[in-house]
Amino acid sequence: MSARVLITRDAERARGLVDLLVEKGIDVLVEPVTKTVYLHQKNPLPDLREFSWIAFTSVHGVVAFASVVQAKRLELPTNILFAVVGIATAAELEKRLHIFDSVVHGPESNAIGLARWLTEKTNLRTDDSLLWACSSLADEKFKEILIAGGLKVTSWKCYTTVAIPPEDLSLRLKRHLPWNIAVFAAPSAVSAFAAAWPPPWSFACVAFGESTAKALRQIGAGNIFISAGPDSAAVTAAVLKANITE
Repeated sequence: MSARVLITRDAERARGLVDLLVEKGIDVLVEPVTKTVYLHQKNPLPDLREFSWIAFTSVHGVVAFASVVQAKRLELPTNILFAVVGIATAAELEKRLHIFDSVVHGPESNAIGLARWLTEKTNLRTDDSLLWACSSLADEKFKEILIAGGLKVTSWKCYTTVAIPPEDLSLRLKRHLPWNIAVFAAPSAVSAFAAAWPPPWSFACVAFGESTAKALRQIGAGNIFISAGPDSAAVTAAVLKANITE
């Protein structure tokens, strides 16, 4: 099997995927196309006593939240429940704040799936309020679904995603040539990559979910494969399929 795969996220977040792909005999390149800037010092954390739920739809939200809780030595109210998207997000919450028994996982590994699950499958009360630790660029659909379900939602925009400057990124990407598959974890990664390496592209693309695949289609990418989930095993399966088809 001959494959050379470019992963467009930072090495720490890509570690599990890299290890699994290498086990499959695939040559892996890692080049982050965006960086995370945390905003929790500019946007103070609301009073946690006002909320019955806290939702995390990414690892970055957990990092920002835990940083504030630990720096200010905050006591978490005992009645708060935590809702998370994905295994990695739950693991980060457990590692940083030792929270295990009050975490609920939706059946789908995306924010929209979690919102629908919360409104349909949990015992939400109309007076429940939820704090959403999110990106400044977050899709408001998550919040809209919860509000439509009768929940009071406060967005705590605690981080943002910034593209690596195109000129810098272009030079970095040239050092990795060639590759036949590129992996994209978010629409922001697609935009940053396309600014530095404009289409048309001859390589196949693997997308974490439909929203990332949509971003790829919008910039004219072809030969797109969608991972069934964001976990390393699902992404690896999509890469292997792309390699066979490519």
